[in-house]
Amino acid sequence: MSADEILTYNTPKQGNVTYIPISAKAGSLAELAEQPHREDFISFNIPIFNDNNLYMMDVDGDSMYDTISHGDHLIIKQVEDSHVRFGEIYVIDAVDGRVTKRIYRHSEKNHFILKSDNETYQPYDIHRKDIFSLWHVKGVVSRNLTRRNLLAKRLQMLEENITVLSRNIKSK
Repeated sequence: MSADEILTYNTPKQGNVTYIPISAKAGSLAELAEQPHREDFISFNIPIFNDNNLYMMDVDGDSMYDTISHGDHLIIKQVEDSHVRFGEIYVIDAVDGRVTKRIYRHSEKNHFILKSDNETYQPYDIHRKDIFSLWHVKGVVSRNLTRRNLLAKRLQMLEENITVLSRNIKSK
């Protein structure tokens, strides 16, 4: 054990992650970071994350599947738009709502391209002035133990079965 671990053994630790129990349409994440109501949030330590000022929030929807599933929890940290790493996943808190997407460079300097990992969703651009805050996704906590590609394979099988059934019906 290190000297610090010995001196602080068996004492409560300040958490490095704060869970924010918010819905997709409740308030701005920028407001939460500036004026946290710690008594309403749950703080805890996740040893694999060395950063401080981390937050956790829930994910709704399937636009980032199969990287992130509906019901997963994102570990996020606020960043300035000048520190965006293109191609990585962010929570974008903007005028039109809060989304989880990969951010890519746009040909116009004041825009970003937002892309989903789920290819059924089309990329779109957003003007930087419409963004309240950007949150880099540092990790995902999930209770989903289903093999991610298994669901895609099942869907493909269903589509093939429907196609075969349609052919059979048309041929009769």
